[in-house]
Amino acid sequence: MKRKIVVACILALTLTGCVNTDLSMNADSTEEASKENAAGEENSKSSGDPSDKKTEQTDEEEDETSEETEDEAEESYSGDGYQVVAFDENSMKVTMEPFGEVELIPLIDKDAGKWSSFKIMQDDTELAQVYYSRHHSLKEDDTYYDEISEVGICDINFDGISDVVVVGDTQEGEMIQICTGEYEDYSDSYNYYSTFSKPEAIEDYFGSDFSAAATIAFLTDGHPDGQFDSYQEAYEMIASRYCLGHDYADYEYKLIYFDDDDVPELVIDYPGYSVSMYTFADGKLILSIDDWGYGAGGNGGYDYYPKAGLAENYNTDYAGAILYTYYMTMDENYKVSLAYSEKYYNYEDKDGDGVPSDDELDDWSEDYEGKTEYECYTGEDLTQDEIVDRISDLVKGTGDEIDSLSGDENLIELNNELTAPSWKVSKLEGEENSFTVGGEEFELSVNVPEEYYKEFTLSNGDSQYQEKILCNTENMFLIEKANGKSYLYINILDEGNSDTLYVFDLNNTKISEPRIYEDYSLFYNDITDANSFVLLKTEDIFGRSVVKKTFTVGFDGMPVSVDKFEYYVGIDSINPGKPVGETGETIVTKKEMTLDSSDNIDSEYYWTEKTIPAGSNLTLYKTDGETYVDLITDDGVGVRFKIEDGVICDEYTEDDFEDVPVFG
Repeated sequence: MKRKIVVACILALTLTGCVNTDLSMNADSTEEASKENAAGEENSKSSGDPSDKKTEQTDEEEDETSEETEDEAEESYSGDGYQVVAFDENSMKVTMEPFGEVELIPLIDKDAGKWSSFKIMQDDTELAQVYYSRHHSLKEDDTYYDEISEVGICDINFDGISDVVVVGDTQEGEMIQICTGEYEDYSDSYNYYSTFSKPEAIEDYFGSDFSAAATIAFLTDGHPDGQFDSYQEAYEMIASRYCLGHDYADYEYKLIYFDDDDVPELVIDYPGYSVSMYTFADGKLILSIDDWGYGAGGNGGYDYYPKAGLAENYNTDYAGAILYTYYMTMDENYKVSLAYSEKYYNYEDKDGDGVPSDDELDDWSEDYEGKTEYECYTGEDLTQDEIVDRISDLVKGTGDEIDSLSGDENLIELNNELTAPSWKVSKLEGEENSFTVGGEEFELSVNVPEEYYKEFTLSNGDSQYQEKILCNTENMFLIEKANGKSYLYINILDEGNSDTLYVFDLNNTKISEPRIYEDYSLFYNDITDANSFVLLKTEDIFGRSVVKKTFTVGFDGMPVSVDKFEYYVGIDSINPGKPVGETGETIVTKKEMTLDSSDNIDSEYYWTEKTIPAGSNLTLYKTDGETYVDLITDDGVGVRFKIEDGVICDEYTEDDFEDVPVFG
């Protein structure tokens, strides 16, 4: 098993917010710090020669350039767990784990003629390279930096290896990229590369003004050193951030006891693809298992022995002709890595090449006992018998109790386990509202400057946002998450039932433009639990119906759904004072139909054809929005209609049904 430890972090970014040297994204950031940083940025911009921007000097240089050092003090700064330096086209001195103090040497791509990577140098030895050109696809060119303004260093994914934040201008505009460190087992080699995952998720959050410090503060939730007050706080943060920019419904979670202490580990599972695991020790969040792949190539996944610090994996090659068993252990730094393996030959390897030929497989018989080889990956020189003894010692005492290293909860269910007390939601009503968040006082007023319009004004001292909106009804909610972050949701409903949600981030020193959410709607409903609330939208597959999804407040404050499907509800669900229905509308078949059917409608497997007679009642249940709609018969059997481009496929149309719902 060739395994790499890799983070599925963020991306190519475009971010906002002034640099804050204490990396706090909360309202306790001081105005003075912002002014100092802004002055430092202005000094940086005024210099026409990047080589003049020295980040660190020798004792002799300090004596000669003390005045210059004072002018450029704002261009290089650090704190617990992070460092930001102004870009120097010659080299930059930084501190990086696991190397210590190193030099970053900028390199230019020979073909593009633009900045593309750094060399990490120490004592004239090249340790690794950082590649930050943004690769789009095989059909598109990379995006290179024309200019780089600053570089940030921080372990953003908490794996003990420093990551690199690159800030600058590209042909696509201002951009930030996160280059995440990678460690390869067995070779003790390090290299760096960029990973990109839906950068629009962060670009939407920050806008166009950005800095390395703001990026680090955002992605570490203000904890660049990985220190948190509790595992609950740490796990809630990383579980939400892990899938930032992804569909939250794609991930599953589980709290397990991997080692023998009383603090659980957090499993983050992308079912069928990869699994990661975080632990919490000495007040610090630690990535113990990073993106172990499975689900292909004969790898069905991983198991673990509770409280034993031991994971196990079974793998096959050549349709089971070769069977592998891997044993992974947790070290004193809470990292889980491969220790030993068994390789069982389920055929007679007559030519000794380790690969089953057709002739060797044809000669296979049930009487063949097979052959097992063992390997050690701990760096020790062990005999085959000694490895067998080591494996036996690992499993001994576990009682053979074993469980799957996989997730079984969605983000809402995980948060319910972790969060106490629950996230607070306050409904704001009337023309004037005052509230305090993070020690900062906010005022929210709603005026009617002219007919059909309402004017919303949110202010915090000298910082203010004001907008006049055409609307009929508004619902306003102050949401305070368990991690201390707060958001203001203002849901606008106009006379045509057009619904828009404005999301204000209340965690910065200045009030910024709200983000807009329009995919699903609140309509006249309330949010009472920020960890779990329902939003609706209309669906046009069967008539015009109403569907729902369950949402939580995501890492960036926006609503994110944990549902893989849209579930149908009654049309009355969107009306004032009406609760969200439990089921969709019921339609009636006009003719006999042959459809895929299942006794378990929530199962993705074991569907068989069944004939449904004319006059059957079918209740709309769920849809994936792209390929099928599931309905339920009166006797509880699920039936499935295939859809394409939002229209029922095959030989059936809406004319084949009665009581097709019509909304609006």
